[in-house]
Amino acid sequence: MTAEIMTTAHPEWEKFIELLSGPEGLNGRKGKNGEHIDDCKGGLPIAAKILKEHFPNCGVEESLAFFRANGGYCDCEVMWNVALPRGPRKRKRKKTIKR
Repeated sequence: MTAEIMTTAHPEWEKFIELLSGPEGLNGRKGKNGEHIDDCKGGLPIAAKILKEHFPNCGVEESLAFFRANGGYCDCEVMWNVALPRGPRKRKRKKTIKR
């Protein structure tokens, strides 16, 4: 039997993201000045732990490979680069001043 891969199309993706962002995961919160703070230390140890503990049918290495292929090289980047939907970005043009 082939292991499932935790992707954005996985039926339990929202639950995975909830766990990753929550108190047992990154513990995202606002700092004193309103800035975002989390417990990311680099790498994907929190994502791997959540996959192992809560999603036993998901292949950990296969899922981590998916995250990396989509810009998630550490736990917080899974949130910012993989989980958050991104559409085409409009490039801002510099204003030119005619003299």
